Amino acid sequence: MKKFRTSRTFPAGFALSACEGPQSAFEAAGAEAARVLTLFWVMLIGAVAIWAVVVAIGYYVTKTHPGQHSEKAGLRLIIWGGCVFPTVVLAMLLFWGLRMMPDLRRPGDGPTIAVSGERFWWRRLRARWTRYPDE
Repeated sequence: MKKFRTSRTFPAGFALSACEGPQSAFEAAGAEAARVLTLFWVMLIGAVAIWAVVVAIGYYVTKTHPGQHSEKAGLRLIIWGGCVFPTVVLAMLLFWGLRMMPDLRRPGDGPTIAVSGERFWWRRLRARWTRYPDE
C-alpha cells in the first residue's frame, strides 16, 4: 500500500518542481509579465468557478435528487446555473482583461527591430535610429 502512494506522489512532486526558476512560466520577469501572470490566475479562477457550478448542478441533479424534477425547477437550474452564471462571469473576466490591454500594448522603450522571415533563414532589417550593442 505504501508503494502505491509513493508512486502517485513522486510524479506530482516531480511535475511541481518546475514551477520556479528562470524557465518557469509562473515566475514573472518584468512588470508586463507580472500583469499577464495576474491575468492568467484571474482567468483560471473564473474558469474553475464556472466549471464547479456546472458540475455541482450536474451532481445535484443526478446524485443528490435523482428523481423527476418539475419543469420549472429544471428550467431554473439550466437558465441560472448553465447560462446566466457563466455569461456573467465571462463578461466580468472579459471586461477586466480588456481594461489591461492598453497598458500591455504600449510600445516598449527598447530598440526597434524589424524581422523578415524567409523560407530557410531570417533577415534582420534595421531602422535608421537603432543601434545594436555589437556594432
